[in-house]
Amino acid sequence: MYKVLLVDDEMPALRFLQTIIEKFARELTIAQSCLSGEAALAFLRENKVDLLITDISMSGMDGIALAHAARALQPEIHIVIVTGYAEFEYAKGAIQAAVD
Repeated sequence: MYKVLLVDDEMPALRFLQTIIEKFARELTIAQSCLSGEAALAFLRENKVDLLITDISMSGMDGIALAHAARALQPEIHIVIVTGYAEFEYAKGAIQAAVD
């Protein structure tokens, strides 16, 4: 089983991600779900996960900043950023954060 940390500042989106994983990705287990980048970072300081799935646009710490911080704490972590935005700057930031 691979441990997953889910992060989104919108509860409906977070529930949607949880449902998808529980229904279609049985090899993944949700270690924690967080409503902010700051809460996710606090969790990552104390717990190792295999995969971080985060929204890119969140109030406070956004997904790009979280990806950078997560990579610094856990260099082997896999990171997936989800977004509904089509702006290139978001994609550029994700690439610079070495997301998967």
